[in-house]
Amino acid sequence: MTLGSILSDRKTELISRIKEEYGTSVFHTRGFVNRVLGYEEVKQFINADCFDLSGVSEAVKYEGFPYLAYLGFAIGMGLRSSQEQTVIDAFVLGLNRLQERSRSSLDEFLEDDVALLGVADGIATLFNMQVPSAPSLRDWLIGLSDDAVPRSLWSSRMRDLSVDLLDERGRLREKIDESDTVKLALELSLCNTWPYAFRYSSSPDQQARNSLLKNILYSSLPDWGGIEQTTVWLKALDVLVDESVEALTPDTSDVVRLLTRTQHSFKRWVWDINSRRTQAGPAHWLIDTEAHVQSFLWSVLYPVFGPDLVDEKYLPDFGQVQPRFDLGITKLKLIIEVKVLRTRSDFAAIEEQVAGDLGLYFKELERFDRMVVYVYDDCDNPSPENYEALRNALMSRERIEEVVIVRRPSMIPNRNQRKS
Repeated sequence: MTLGSILSDRKTELISRIKEEYGTSVFHTRGFVNRVLGYEEVKQFINADCFDLSGVSEAVKYEGFPYLAYLGFAIGMGLRSSQEQTVIDAFVLGLNRLQERSRSSLDEFLEDDVALLGVADGIATLFNMQVPSAPSLRDWLIGLSDDAVPRSLWSSRMRDLSVDLLDERGRLREKIDESDTVKLALELSLCNTWPYAFRYSSSPDQQARNSLLKNILYSSLPDWGGIEQTTVWLKALDVLVDESVEALTPDTSDVVRLLTRTQHSFKRWVWDINSRRTQAGPAHWLIDTEAHVQSFLWSVLYPVFGPDLVDEKYLPDFGQVQPRFDLGITKLKLIIEVKVLRTRSDFAAIEEQVAGDLGLYFKELERFDRMVVYVYDDCDNPSPENYEALRNALMSRERIEEVVIVRRPSMIPNRNQRKS
């Protein structure tokens, strides 16, 4: 079997299990499935409107905390409809009633990590919406969670997330056991659903991700944890596959990152004073012209983009002018235009040159529609204080995605000293 067929079979198996169990699942479990996998995706394989918010005013009176968590997930994912205010009002009313109950009667709720997460998700969203009752509800749930007895369950990370959504105390900074497939799958699922809450947490390393992908693809499905565990596996699988695809298909932001990193790559630039071999002169990697910069960038980008990288490409001519750009990446429809600074007056000259280039390059957008400007500063007396002004001026132009400015390697001498 190919990897593609193994992946397809495993996704089909996971989705089938969710479909089988979804209709008989409790409310907050269904809310969790929709929140983690996404309402539209679940709707496709359930073949029905899987998030029913009709009759909320009555349902909230009789369905207890599972229904409140269900509404919390709906509010958290931002389901917008004519019922939005009705849903919020029902959620707040239900929580007010829950507040009236004795502490001992809330044990079942506090022991249910999924229910706690759903309610916390809804309250945190209402707090961000500045709903008047949200602060008191937040304080109430934080107090309950602090009093609850900690438990070591596969879902306990949901509890950490629940309270961090409310008070941002940093419980999620504690690193999980990345060798545990269940915990790692849950971590990826949660941090991709609530990324802001995990912004200060350490991300699982690539080795752990690779191991997790292998385990999800080849291990037997867990016979415990029910639909919630299956949902976590499916979400983690989607996250890992998406990351792999993105790594194989670099985008414009990856190009910018590579170009920006060329500044640090100059650290090992070769400019020997003496040769180490008696039969050869000292090696000097001289960058002296725009063509040299283009050649350098070609060596940086070709290993990543291969034949999609083109150089000195002619565009359709206009009158007596035959426009020709420096480098292009065809599959991104991106032009990389190289400019060289040699004196302070070149800052203004580059602005004018790029303005002219834009007028010529993008008269037809079928082949290329964006540009990154790479400026190589070869000034003997550099003025980096002007970099930001140049960048801002160029970035104000339409179709310029980014401007990268780098300073020549410090070991290359001034221009009037290079001949010797």
